[in-house]
Amino acid sequence: MQTTSETHHGIPVKGIAIICLIILTCVVAILVYEWYSRPPLVFDGSDFEMLAYTSYQWASGDISVTLTVKNTGARTLTIANVWVWGLPVPYTITPTNGSLQGGSSATIVITQSFTSGTQYDFIVETAKGNHFGPYKLTAP
Repeated sequence: MQTTSETHHGIPVKGIAIICLIILTCVVAILVYEWYSRPPLVFDGSDFEMLAYTSYQWASGDISVTLTVKNTGARTLTIANVWVWGLPVPYTITPTNGSLQGGSSATIVITQSFTSGTQYDFIVETAKGNHFGPYKLTAP
């Protein structure tokens, strides 16, 4: 005869444990099946803004730097601000509206006094508030 510690409401405790393990195994099997039966998640950049710095050119006299950036994503983005050392700076951009379709480039000219031998951190901000950089350059 079973003692009260081996049963729970007349059901053997080992039987309850076995039933729980069977249920748990079935739940895990269903979750694994659902996970693997879905199409894979692919991030191709079509939903994200992506910008790359492609070149730079210092002007003589350390008064300006020209940065070339490229939209490497598929989505059109708009350049809203340019930052040097975390501070917004005046700049000119071509194309003048700062709007870049996927694969297109822009030229940004920052005119201010740069100190020779000093490293500067450049950040480009888009209209959506995404920051790209810092792009570190040392003035010649």
